[in-house]
Amino acid sequence: GMGSLPSSISGLKSTLTYLFVEEMPGIELPDELGDMGQLRYLSLPGNGLRSLPPTLGRLSDNCDINLYRNPDLMRPPHGRATSIR
Repeated sequence: GMGSLPSSISGLKSTLTYLFVEEMPGIELPDELGDMGQLRYLSLPGNGLRSLPPTLGRLSDNCDINLYRNPDLMRPPHGRATSIR
């Protein structure tokens, strides 16, 4: 793969509200993403994602997730199907 987001991103979990990780095929998403309780918009288009960390199911119900252009993605995180466009 191309690498991963640094796990140090978890240091922003109480403040980060928008996260854009776009057009980075092969990127690996850390489990820590699910701990970002203030996140309101997570944009992940064009990354060639095959799966998502199951921890994403812990994100706020108010968090919209953009998963456009990830044709190999098997399924959305548990309980989040309605917010995924």
